[in-house]
Amino acid sequence: MKAHLITAEIKPLDIFNNLENYSKQINRINTSGIIVLPPLSFCGFNIESIKSNEAFLAANLKTILHIKNAGFKNLIIFSAVLKIKQKIVNAYFFVKEGKILNVSLDKSDNPFINFDKINIGSIKLFSEKIAVCDNFNFEGYDICMHYSKAIPNFGVVIYPLFKKELLEENYGALQEFSKTKNCTVLCIGDGYFDGSDNCIYNSDKIFIKCG
Repeated sequence: MKAHLITAEIKPLDIFNNLENYSKQINRINTSGIIVLPPLSFCGFNIESIKSNEAFLAANLKTILHIKNAGFKNLIIFSAVLKIKQKIVNAYFFVKEGKILNVSLDKSDNPFINFDKINIGSIKLFSEKIAVCDNFNFEGYDICMHYSKAIPNFGVVIYPLFKKELLEENYGALQEFSKTKNCTVLCIGDGYFDGSDNCIYNSDKIFIKCG
């Protein structure tokens, strides 16, 4: 399987312009495989103060629907802000050829929400019932997010970067994890365009295979 980690030029909260820029990048990739986008790439990552705004949530839904309806042949993995059971969460979407195949909730970003009590096994979105699961099987590969409790061997682990940069010891830890699990780790961080405060991201894109 081929994997592509892409970062496009964005402006924080310029959601639909950012969506267009990412769509152009995706269209340039004609090969099969998976495409992973940075965390909250359409709206920008530093948006905590307006996450519950209804217009903002509606715009996020439109971006999800756009990627779904675009019918991209690749498996597109991206995140957006979603309201589920009156809770605001960051959710990762696995979309291919007009179908949302799976949704994975970013539990690491919600320390005040007890996801075990909420017990979300599926959600209804755009009149479809979609499975919610940390581990997702795609063409024989187990793909999971970094916070999953049961990461399988020989799988593919998506590791979104929320730090300004990875230090040398972080690389070593990820290498050791990849070696122990015989798995592939794909890391991607927000680009240096994303930031409206005193943080600047350096757009790390890291592929680690079996250590």
